[in-house]
Amino acid sequence: MRHSHIAVIGAPLDLGQGRRGVDMGPSALRVANLNARLAALGYEVEDLGNIAVEQAESCAEGDAHAKYLAQISTACERLGNRVVEALDTGRLPLVLGGDHSSRSAP
Repeated sequence: MRHSHIAVIGAPLDLGQGRRGVDMGPSALRVANLNARLAALGYEVEDLGNIAVEQAESCAEGDAHAKYLAQISTACERLGNRVVEALDTGRLPLVLGGDHSSRSAP
């Protein structure tokens, strides 16, 4: 794998906790010129955009201890697929997450 080629993947999740807003993390990092800063360090950067994530307002809550488990699982599957695609094409995936639930991707 060429570590000089980075694939940026946004995972704007905030379904894994009760406080809204952390889903803006990937956008905030992009606004702060993350891609340009990485390029200035000599990396070739390709931004693959964000995975699709359902919004809490459009979902029915599930179990009190896992309110949006199905939606989080679907988002993590999408994220895992993007990570595998990046790796298969020789790029190092850099995941920009929202809440901690994006860490459960394979």
